[in-house]
Amino acid sequence: MWTALAMVGSLALAARAGEPGKSALSERVEQDGFAVEATVSHVAAAAAGEQPLRSSDAVRVRFRLSDQTGQPLTGAFPLAWMVLRGRPGGAADDAELRCRVTLQRLQTSSLREQAEVDLNGYLLLALNEDATISVIDPLTGFAGTHLIGLPQLDGVGEDWVEIADLDRLAVSVPDAGVVDILDTRSWDAPVRRLALGATPRRLSLQPDRAFLWIEAVDAATGAATAVAVNPETLDVAGRVPLGQGPHELAFTADSRLLFVANAGSGSVTVIDVGTLAPIAHIVTGPRPVSLAYSTLANAVYVADGVDGSVTVIDATSHAVRTRIAGIPGLGQVRFAPGGRFALAVNTQANTVVVIDSSLDRAIASVDVPQGPDQVTFTGAFAYVRQSASSTVLMLPLDKLAAGEKVPVLQFPGGNAAPGATVLPSPAPGIVPAPGEGAVMAANAGDREIYYYQEGMAAPMGSFSNYKRQPRAVMVVRRDLREREPGVYETTAQLGRPGSYDLVLRLDQPRLHHCFSLAVAPATDAPTRQPPQIAPVGQVGAVSAGRPIRLGFVITDAAARPVADLNDVTVLVMAPSWQARKVATALGDGRYDVDFVVPVPGFYAVMVRSAAVGLDYQPMPGLTVTAAP
Repeated sequence: MWTALAMVGSLALAARAGEPGKSALSERVEQDGFAVEATVSHVAAAAAGEQPLRSSDAVRVRFRLSDQTGQPLTGAFPLAWMVLRGRPGGAADDAELRCRVTLQRLQTSSLREQAEVDLNGYLLLALNEDATISVIDPLTGFAGTHLIGLPQLDGVGEDWVEIADLDRLAVSVPDAGVVDILDTRSWDAPVRRLALGATPRRLSLQPDRAFLWIEAVDAATGAATAVAVNPETLDVAGRVPLGQGPHELAFTADSRLLFVANAGSGSVTVIDVGTLAPIAHIVTGPRPVSLAYSTLANAVYVADGVDGSVTVIDATSHAVRTRIAGIPGLGQVRFAPGGRFALAVNTQANTVVVIDSSLDRAIASVDVPQGPDQVTFTGAFAYVRQSASSTVLMLPLDKLAAGEKVPVLQFPGGNAAPGATVLPSPAPGIVPAPGEGAVMAANAGDREIYYYQEGMAAPMGSFSNYKRQPRAVMVVRRDLREREPGVYETTAQLGRPGSYDLVLRLDQPRLHHCFSLAVAPATDAPTRQPPQIAPVGQVGAVSAGRPIRLGFVITDAAARPVADLNDVTVLVMAPSWQARKVATALGDGRYDVDFVVPVPGFYAVMVRSAAVGLDYQPMPGLTVTAAP
């Protein structure tokens, strides 16, 4: 039975939260011994204070969950939506009845049709060999994977990192000498290009997200630096000299120290993040190729590819605690959740070494016959990718300390070996999927991304990468994540103006509530009708592989030409291909653009201009035939 919630705190505060034009939402409710504090605030610092929430604003949605004693409710999986009132089935005057009907409708109907803003989804990204990034919406199902974006980079990307708080994705592009910065809401071409005067390679974001660090190598001299960049302004805060590379980076949990492995110098550089200066250089072995920090041990574990040793460095004193002997050929080393067990792959010996950080010694060696090269963790398993086989191996984490032989499970991650046909990327090829016990595994040879759920004998399905080779994968989450104990947070972009219900649902414990939320128009000026797009002339016979010219005119609500726009973007797309180009202004509201489409088929055409508030508006599609 649905239970009404008792409101706690100022009734005036609750009323203000629902009035158009007032400050952002801040409200607390209680039910059955549990408390929920909901806040919606602007992401941008400049929009803080008493500024109203407006359509298209970027906002941070936060729920603080606790019991009656104030103890945080951890490990929960809350769901939330923003639903515009007045739509069918949700217009009840009674607040509780409206909330009940709205939530029932959300659970039984298509979320995309019912919620203006869905706070539960995620996107799947693939870093491709053709200098693109596939942006896939997995929620559309396996049978018809939905490619919602295909941004073109300035060259082939090598490494990437998400800056979630700012809705940004940073991608290093060595051939172009830049780090491309993309907007993870629009997925257009890079919005910024960060040039450092050197070749960018590895990227890493501090745990506290204060600095984005970039490995930059001078193409002429080979000298390397670690460059600290403010992720919000993209200003360079400092540069720290490194030894010879390649390099790998690891932070302490408090973000105070950065450890950098210098493979070509046989050392590790320790950087004080507060002063942006090196404070120690530690000799570790002939070729330190990977390193990982353990919060439990407060130490950094450095794997050496030449002598097979793992050097343990105390994160406080920077002294070498011990060296764990091994077999030459070590590669990546990573810690399982909790920081006790490290797994180090050995690409030459075809093994995975298990190290117990509480003992600082190797406790097991697992045979992996086909070239282990990467390790990824969920809460229950370590997933080991094999470069020479499509089979993915799984090691149960609860068996690592048993003192017995570690059992090895497996599933087929496709048909072809995932790493045999593409340029290598240091970014993960297997990543956890949101929720419990599932992963996404890229297979470049198959040009597919496989979805595997723990407990199954084989993947549940796959996502097409549209004939492109996925060199690495990433999940961009839009759902509520636990940022600190009992605090669940995400960012979102507000929808149309109006009165909303911010709907929260929690299954364990069973809670629900609809918070009132008001969204004002984007500006205080009267709402204008968006411009209109109309084609100019007839498009003749259209053949694949040949240039196509599309002409159109843009007019305002009074049928007057809208001229001289420099951001008119034309999107031409089919299920397996899409391209964006900026149109040329011809004067008197007329624009044109040239395209070459690769294969026969039907192509949708859409036009956008942010300068005049025009979102992608459809034009007549194109039917492309084979070239005669």
